[in-house]
Amino acid sequence: MHDLGGLEGFGEVRVEGSGAVAGAPWELRAQGLALLAAGESLRPHLEALPPATYLSTPYFARWLLAVERLLLQRGSIDAGDLDRWRTAIAEDDCPVPARQDPVLVAAMDALMSTAPELPAAVDPLFAVGTRVRVLRQRAVTGVSRCPRYVRGARGRVEGIRGGEVPLDRPRDAAPEPVYTVAFASTELWGPGDEPPFTVHVDLIEHDLTGADDD
Repeated sequence: MHDLGGLEGFGEVRVEGSGAVAGAPWELRAQGLALLAAGESLRPHLEALPPATYLSTPYFARWLLAVERLLLQRGSIDAGDLDRWRTAIAEDDCPVPARQDPVLVAAMDALMSTAPELPAAVDPLFAVGTRVRVLRQRAVTGVSRCPRYVRGARGRVEGIRGGEVPLDRPRDAAPEPVYTVAFASTELWGPGDEPPFTVHVDLIEHDLTGADDD
């Protein structure tokens, strides 16, 4: 579903309230529970949701569906568990589960308020200021940090963020450098009525080539 980025036909972009972290208290609770339960990236499980489900489900509800999928695959829960919980939650007098655990609260606070630092990039191919072009390719696994609207576009490296294992590789694979690449809006979408602006995208090394390479 990440490949849909920048495509037309999905309606207007609404910006009202876009500065709010969440619209309701349950949303951040759902995200925190999903992060604690997963212990790993949920991105592959989010993008593996059926397209109709992904498009029709609110953002934070997708986190719950993704972690359900992960825990079912692990065998930590089974479909019967989910059915029983859904039935119980549907009851009007069902008490909200509560647990007082300061250690767990501290762990959740850390997950929700801090971002892990990437390790330093090893032997990056591109230096800051280098002109690069994004390769035109699709992720075979459906997991990619490269949105479709930048594919084939030329930009300039503005930063080297560190090293990261690509999402479509085993977790013990060697990290690749991650770059912040700046693109002119006119390069991505051509001239428009609004003044030109710059778009920054973090991209992994195997999605890039030198701007003059064919």
